[in-house]
Amino acid sequence: MRSVTTRLLLIFLVVSALAVGLAGSAAATTGGPPRLFVYPGFVELTDGETVEIFAFYCPVTATGEPDFGLDGVPGTPDDDCVPALVDWFTPSELGMVFPASGTSTIFTPAVLPPGVDEETTFVGAADSSGQTALVDVLIRRAFEPEPIQVLVLEPPDLELPARDTQSITALSGSPNPDGGPNFGDDGVPGTPDDDFEPASVTFSTTGGIGSLDPISGSTTTLTAADTFVPLMGQVIATHADGRMASADVFVEPIQVLVLEPPDLELPARDTQSIAALSGPPNPDGTPDKGEDGVAGTADDDFQPADVSFSTSGGIGTLDPASGSTTTLTAAATLESLIGQVIATHADGRTATSNVRVTAAALNIRTSPDTINKKAKGKYITAYIESGAGAVDVSQLDLSSIRLQVVFPFGSSELPIAPGAPTAIGDDDGNGVADLAVKFDRATVQSWFPGPAEPIFRITAELLDVRRHVFGDAMARVIDQGSQHTSEDDHGSVQP
Repeated sequence: MRSVTTRLLLIFLVVSALAVGLAGSAAATTGGPPRLFVYPGFVELTDGETVEIFAFYCPVTATGEPDFGLDGVPGTPDDDCVPALVDWFTPSELGMVFPASGTSTIFTPAVLPPGVDEETTFVGAADSSGQTALVDVLIRRAFEPEPIQVLVLEPPDLELPARDTQSITALSGSPNPDGGPNFGDDGVPGTPDDDFEPASVTFSTTGGIGSLDPISGSTTTLTAADTFVPLMGQVIATHADGRMASADVFVEPIQVLVLEPPDLELPARDTQSIAALSGPPNPDGTPDKGEDGVAGTADDDFQPADVSFSTSGGIGTLDPASGSTTTLTAAATLESLIGQVIATHADGRTATSNVRVTAAALNIRTSPDTINKKAKGKYITAYIESGAGAVDVSQLDLSSIRLQVVFPFGSSELPIAPGAPTAIGDDDGNGVADLAVKFDRATVQSWFPGPAEPIFRITAELLDVRRHVFGDAMARVIDQGSQHTSEDDHGSVQP
């Protein structure tokens, strides 16, 4: 009996449940006629995206919601929604729709202004009967990735003399829109008007332009190669992230230092101007002096160079001792001298000029060879003869002839006596012409306070080339008696 009652109760419950379900289903589709809806019902996107929005006529539930079926998407087989032809609209300052009419449209949001991270708007649809539907839209600022940093070298290009050095720095900073480095207004990276900062890299070179120290870090020093020919290459910086930068480098060949003239032979006491010049070499390292072989002329690139001058071999004196030009005054010597004029540049380069100073060109005899301070004569006669045939004494400029003491003290220079006769002959009979000149005896005797054994020197210039020549003669000075016993022998005196 209980089993029958239970069975009847179960049947009642099932029937009741079915009735409730059927009633609920009927209520879901009896909320009224189809209405206009847009799908999706809410949109969230960034200002760099777009979204397609659809319009449908869909049945509504008793609560007024669209019936999109079990999958929640209108226009699929499990719902009764149909596309709706509408006109689309949206506030223009926050986006645009295209097309402006149809069953769907594409919404493109506006780019949010600086400082605004999100903004809300809507997209609306309106049909010909006056129905409208809206979808709310949330626009967020798109994520802006950090721009790729640009790697540069400073300086980006350089021209460097051989053996010279240059510091080079690697920097990383922001690019311009075109991808090039943004150096700011001054165009130089690493200054206050840009964001470039030192970057740690590995350095290398191409073209044999020189050596780098160190080879890693943010800064290196390039020492240009020691070269006689021009070199072109690059310093390359490689970052750990693969970025690279380069600086174009031109290495000027070593400039050759020369002296002009490079070799000279100079008579004793003569002078010669010597110039220091710097210019390009030939491929073999020799100076490229052009076709004429003389540095500093129109057919070469040699220019004056500031140097310090010095000599070797006792060949003479220089004035000035520094600059691009000096004058060598050859030593007063009775024997030939061989040495050099040496030029030293501040960068360590040197150049030499080989110099030979020839001995005194004149042989001198004085008459008398013993000078008595008590003598009352008017003149002292000197016989000037060419040494080794080097000088034609007839070509001596009489106005340039001077007599002086060079040992044991230096005296003033004394010209030949005004109005005194001169003559060319062969006084000593050796077959070599000599020039007889006379000097004021009183002046010569006044040079000596007492007895002495001096060396006299006579200097002169040649008429044709204005070259200095000289000769020395030994003599004896005495201070005895009151008068000569022989006018031809000034050493003979009365007791």
